[in-house]
Amino acid sequence: PTGLYLESGATTSNVGIGVAAPAYPFDVASSGSGWAARIKNTHATAGGGLYIAAGDDNDAAAFRVADKDDNDKFTIQGSGNVGIGTAGPATILEVEDASPIVTIGDTGNNYADGDIQSVIRLAGRYHSGTADPLADNYSHARIVLRKDSGDGTGGSALCFETSLTAGGGLSEKVRIDKAGNVGIGTDSPESLLEVRGGT
Repeated sequence: PTGLYLESGATTSNVGIGVAAPAYPFDVASSGSGWAARIKNTHATAGGGLYIAAGDDNDAAAFRVADKDDNDKFTIQGSGNVGIGTAGPATILEVEDASPIVTIGDTGNNYADGDIQSVIRLAGRYHSGTADPLADNYSHARIVLRKDSGDGTGGSALCFETSLTAGGGLSEKVRIDKAGNVGIGTDSPESLLEVRGGT
């Protein structure tokens, strides 16, 4: 079917586009090869897209994406938990797949020796009065992928950073370079394990 359909009952009034018997208050169906719907706002500075207010405080889905056979692909629960490959995420982010791989890719021009190419940032609260962990420099940590090409042969290093005392920012504590050497207290280990420090 094509066109706009209105189904009115004693307690409900459903609207269907492309479906003659809409099962939901707003029901859109398409069998075409393109997009079934588009929402676009061209405002240059404050244009909103799609606002959804739904779900309860527990596990009811506020937003759900499935494939054409109704297999769950992406779910946001009313609790705020996000599931990829699962409709029932038990944590803030849960990813399920037969071969789960999560990729963080750098598309910038960060290819000089020492450049940061990808980061996982962890932020905590210093004390109970801190409202925003990201604004608190006292309790942060990062896992950093850096370009390791000082010898011109390419490669990468995996680095671990933690916060200095008194909000002094992040400092690298451990590095695994492209040769597999591990440095603690040094960013240029010259052996399989090199430890440097005052004590």
